[in-house]
Amino acid sequence: MIDAAALDIFLHDCRIGTLARLDGDRSIFTFDEAYLAEEERPTLSLAYRDQYGAIINAPRAYQTQIEPFFSNLLPEGALRDYLARRAGIKSVREYLLLAQLGGDLPGAVKAVPVEARGVQREDPDEDGAVADAKRALRFSLAGVQLKFS
Repeated sequence: MIDAAALDIFLHDCRIGTLARLDGDRSIFTFDEAYLAEEERPTLSLAYRDQYGAIINAPRAYQTQIEPFFSNLLPEGALRDYLARRAGIKSVREYLLLAQLGGDLPGAVKAVPVEARGVQREDPDEDGAVADAKRALRFSLAGVQLKFS
């Protein structure tokens, strides 16, 4: 299980912000200052814009579930239950589920554990990489079926 204190949120290769886990199974998303300062920034979601097109930057903590935009990227129903069980977590603990599935989300969004950012193995173990790929938790875009790739 990935047990990260914070997840960097990327849209393509652009760092958008950080989703941090707080005490009491709470989480909070904050935009990256560099992202906010960029005039030609990519749009994560129109839900983060006000009626005039300005970014709504009002961080709010969520209990057990995560911010709705990120929650909607996760699978639902039986698939969510299966993936959570396989990861050894409860399906209602969305932050932990997002940490597990963060590299395989719909669209161009990725949630990368902060401590894993920029870390590369010096001598990659190909057998280990194949084994890791076989154990990886993945789901299809529609969220209906597991990927077998």
